[in-house]
Amino acid sequence: MIENIFRYFLMPSNLITILFLISFLAILTKRLLKVAKISLFIGMFLYFIFGSGPVSFWLMKQLEYQYPSLSQANISSEVKHIVVLAGFAENISSRSITANIYPASAYRVLEAARLYNSSPETLKIIITGEGEAVQLMSQVLVSLGVSTSKILIDNNSKNTADSAVYISELLNQQSFYLVTSAGHMPRAVAAFDRMKLSYIPSPTHYMSKENILATAYLPTPRHLYISDMAISEYLARFNDYLTYHFNN
Repeated sequence: MIENIFRYFLMPSNLITILFLISFLAILTKRLLKVAKISLFIGMFLYFIFGSGPVSFWLMKQLEYQYPSLSQANISSEVKHIVVLAGFAENISSRSITANIYPASAYRVLEAARLYNSSPETLKIIITGEGEAVQLMSQVLVSLGVSTSKILIDNNSKNTADSAVYISELLNQQSFYLVTSAGHMPRAVAAFDRMKLSYIPSPTHYMSKENILATAYLPTPRHLYISDMAISEYLARFNDYLTYHFNN
């Protein structure tokens, strides 16, 4: 709970919103104009920095390109399992199955389907996470032609660390493909390494470019969102590190 509040206030978009709110309230008082100017200036400065394409891409690139994308040529016939970390999804009855899963989950499902189709006779898919996202991602995989008998779901893992514990108990030392968003892969790798698991990273859902200058330089909400996601990953990994070392 405390770490989530801490992370919330360190997200660039939230910091900017708070600073703009302080500025607005200070203007209303008519006595704190200096505070209003300072808050407004800092908020605009943060938006210009974290909302710019090169900065947001640089922050995300440090995460996304640590592990190479898994090419078709590098898919091994000896691996029998695909582990997919669940993203976000919500079950809205008026939507189609595919419309219920959000981009991160959709990319992970597509990557899992690609790997599965390389050897559908021998591969099995394990989706691990929390809540309805796991079930919804499973339904999309079935709609893509994956047999229900080839899918195992775990919807009791509250975070990446829990998923690593679950997989260690399920697969022990068996090798598997690890599918998650490229920006989330370093945190996933750290969690699975702590459990001494054998896996092959298969990152997907890239949000940045290798050439961080190949983008718009002026700030945009989209680039601010990418900065938010990157910093959220850095903070979450730091929290995972502290949690692990304080508990061991």
